[in-house]
Amino acid sequence: MKIKTPKYWKQYSLLDFGNGVKVEQFNNIVTIRPETNATNNLTKKLSFWQQKANYIYKSKTVDGGKWNIENLPEWFINYKLDIIDSRFKLQLSNSKHIGIFPEQAVNWEFIASKAKANTKVLNLFAYTGAISVIAAKIGANVTHIDSSKTAIKHAKDNAEINHINNIRFIIDDAYLFVKKEEKRANKYDFIILDPPTYGFGAKGKNWKINKGLEHLLRVCKSILTSNGVIILNTYSPKFSFKQILPILEKTFTKNAKIEFGSLALIDSFNKELILNDFYIIVNN
Repeated sequence: MKIKTPKYWKQYSLLDFGNGVKVEQFNNIVTIRPETNATNNLTKKLSFWQQKANYIYKSKTVDGGKWNIENLPEWFINYKLDIIDSRFKLQLSNSKHIGIFPEQAVNWEFIASKAKANTKVLNLFAYTGAISVIAAKIGANVTHIDSSKTAIKHAKDNAEINHINNIRFIIDDAYLFVKKEEKRANKYDFIILDPPTYGFGAKGKNWKINKGLEHLLRVCKSILTSNGVIILNTYSPKFSFKQILPILEKTFTKNAKIEFGSLALIDSFNKELILNDFYIIVNN
């Protein structure tokens, strides 16, 4: 199993984590928000970071909470790869999220190194579209799918900020969309999936990763080109390598190449925070 961390962040840093929270700096803004994987102790006391934080998210229940400010602001962050310079809008949300998952920059780096002009990229559960923007900047033809109108609006803002017009934005349920693409016999060179543990599609269709992932992957395989690549990210500790690897081995041929591991961030005290699992499947 590999553990990968982003290489190119200049305007983001994980300052500290522990005691159920992570302290981050996005450009010049310091935030404190809950993190279930932060099971160790903070290196500095929480009171130390609270004095430095611009915004603090306080959980009220398992499913939600609120920031210590009523009017949720927005600001921007830059991300520069060797040949690509991107800019993303950040905004506090009631779900504690900010608009990007910094650890996912590992996948941005991967797509930037593999995709080419006119490559067809399908981004499912696509959120605010950072990887869609990266792929589009290379010249790929990107289809961006999310069931949330708010996420699609945010993703469109990111495309506009980056002067991009080669992303097709669609509000739809991920599974229903790939089923339609299967009927149309459309194929993609890259399919990116960031499925939630549970949720609802655009038409209220219930989604649970432990029940839906195998069916979704089977259809994704049918619309993947020969030697096409699937990038799968999961954040569910109860549905990880032990459950997912048998599904991949069942769905793909023995000749398929499967790489898997975890994405992590390193804080300013050199502690490693593992945040999610990743799987890269090369179709053969």
